Amino acid sequence: MKKYVLILLLFNFCLTYAQKEETTLSLTFEDSGLKSILDRIEQKTDYQFFYVAAWLEDIKISGSYQDIELEELLVIIFNETLLNFK
Repeated sequence: MKKYVLILLLFNFCLTYAQKEETTLSLTFEDSGLKSILDRIEQKTDYQFFYVAAWLEDIKISGSYQDIELEELLVIIFNETLLNFK
């Protein structure tokens, strides 16, 4: 019985530790390609994006964002495209 309680406690600790960490960024870009914006986000965070470069060629975005959460920024920059993220 003690083993089961220990395993349950360890499992609970793992779930608590694995919760989503919020990442905030400050970025400014004007008429920049989506690929270069994603490259800058990769440089500033531990995240890595995988995509087909041809999908991003004609997408230009402008904006200035201060202390914005990464997920919110991605929603904004992908809003006018057919692209999505997970």
